[in-house]
Amino acid sequence: MILNTVSRSFVFDLVGQENGLLGMSYLSLAIRSGGMVGALVVGFALGEWGAGAGYFAISVGCGCAFLFLGLIKSPGNSAPSRRGGLANGFSEFWEELKRNRILSALVLIVMSVELLGFTSHALMPSIARDIWDMGPEGLGVLHAFSSAGGIIAIILISMFGQGGRHGLRFIVVLHVFGVALLLLGLAPSVHIAILALVLMSGMMALSDLFSQTLLQRLVPNDLRGRVMGAWTTAVGTGPLGNLEIGALASILGVTTALSLHGGALILLAIVTFVTFKNLREI
Repeated sequence: MILNTVSRSFVFDLVGQENGLLGMSYLSLAIRSGGMVGALVVGFALGEWGAGAGYFAISVGCGCAFLFLGLIKSPGNSAPSRRGGLANGFSEFWEELKRNRILSALVLIVMSVELLGFTSHALMPSIARDIWDMGPEGLGVLHAFSSAGGIIAIILISMFGQGGRHGLRFIVVLHVFGVALLLLGLAPSVHIAILALVLMSGMMALSDLFSQTLLQRLVPNDLRGRVMGAWTTAVGTGPLGNLEIGALASILGVTTALSLHGGALILLAIVTFVTFKNLREI
């Protein structure tokens, strides 16, 4: 969680607001690609030499990352201009939340999207086993398509999505996210379910990307680290949503749980579009 907060704020320090979305896209793509390569390397090390070798491989990767960070000499043109104490930082950010209505609303929207949308991953084993009669191999295939959807979406947005109004695009992403959840729950075949899963995962990636970029554009440079801390706190409510959607699926079924969450997410997107005009203009 600390790494998420610091790395995303540091990207804005280096590239500035004008190139913020592009920088965040590259960071997200690097994290996802590194995760895929790391999983292969650690898996091979575990299989050949055991758990100790796996942890050693992780340590080597972290050490390389530390060395690469040491090569960055400039703090960036958009780095915070002053430093303050912890208590003062909390009070300043609290005042900004009370003053900036769009900022506080966006934090709540991020929390709601986490609870309604991202928690669907908790149902993946049930989707594979109970709906499509898949074993562990099938679940692995679903996760592979899920990862591919996120990577494809980030590549496309980094290539073609730098212009325009990011706030409006974020709201469109929320609409499509909800539709993908509905489609996943009501899919008549496994092929449609995989298509919905790819679409849903792409919208998850873009939702994170746009929300992180928008939040940092809404505050002065000195508050960007704190606003990313608020984003991390908002998405940290995910385990509560996992409990809720799991209980809902056990009572009403997986299909109904996904459909209800998808419908609620679409409703959230509509309310956001109608209520927060200023967000659409960013």
